[in-house]
Amino acid sequence: MPQMGGDWTEVQTPKEHVITGFHWSPDSKKLSYTTENWELWVFDMDTKKADMVLKSATGSPANYDWSPDSKWIAYVDGG
Repeated sequence: MPQMGGDWTEVQTPKEHVITGFHWSPDSKKLSYTTENWELWVFDMDTKKADMVLKSATGSPANYDWSPDSKWIAYVDGG
């Protein structure tokens, strides 16, 4: 059962996405996740769509997190 009540929502990502980490947005409307292909994605729970935020050439995005208002993601992409 969902933590705050309500219905279950199935999150489907493309088959090629092997998820290596994830963070819920503070408002629980979006889920950010990283893949083994060094990508950072955001899945919108309302539209059921995922958008790539970052494709790193230097390694998996690290230390990423949401702003308190759920509008922004801060991340480190270094090499």
